[in-house]
Amino acid sequence: MSETVRKEVYDELMELAGRVQLRSAELAAEGKEEDSKRAAALVWMIKVWAEEWK
Repeated sequence: MSETVRKEVYDELMELAGRVQLRSAELAAEGKEEDSKRAAALVWMIKVWAEEWK
């Protein structure tokens, strides 16, 4: 797989992680702690996947 494709996938995954992280903060502000924790766990998983593409 080309380096360009790998970088594009990595960048897209990191962008997704950022969006989910923002949503996690919104959920926490809404008092939805369990949903916020789930979203935070998803951020962690996305970042792990992104590292595989780095």
